Amino acid sequence: MHHNFLKGIPWEDNTFDVIYHSHFLEHLDRYKAKDFLTECRRSLREGGILRVVIPDLSRLIDDYNTTFKLIEQRDSFFLDDHKESIYNLFYQMVDLQLSGAKQQGKIVGFFENILRGNTLTAGEAHLWMYDKYTLRSLLSEAGFKEIELKQPDLSNIADWNFFKLDTNSDGTIYKEKSLYMEAIK
Repeated sequence: MHHNFLKGIPWEDNTFDVIYHSHFLEHLDRYKAKDFLTECRRSLREGGILRVVIPDLSRLIDDYNTTFKLIEQRDSFFLDDHKESIYNLFYQMVDLQLSGAKQQGKIVGFFENILRGNTLTAGEAHLWMYDKYTLRSLLSEAGFKEIELKQPDLSNIADWNFFKLDTNSDGTIYKEKSLYMEAIK
């Protein structure tokens, strides 16, 4: 099924026991994120669980601050790490070239940009970032009551580790700088 979730979730009220989305919310305009989460809540059955995984703004900023302080102490050895921390903070907000276009080379990238546009038109750009406090607040505004910070391998979802969604097949964390939160309707 192909559907634009900004136009609502195309299922009846109280349909699902679980809704899971990973690295999606940050691609929505911050003014539309609450509407989307409200739709998630509407679509969940009573007691249903929403699991949200997003980049953790706090961890990204911590990385930047750590490398900044190391360089301040006149240790230029960490300059590459510092540059990478800046890249990790901003690349999906400011880079207009599609990720596939970068990976496929100049010719394929040229045609992909013609067909799909840039990161903004293709939906790849990060339009907002959250930390555990702002995500919790947004979930609360959307009507969720029980909101918990989680680990990649821990969940209120039955048989969670069977699905291997937030960990690699060997059990290692999939996105180490991510924020994992669950909310119950």
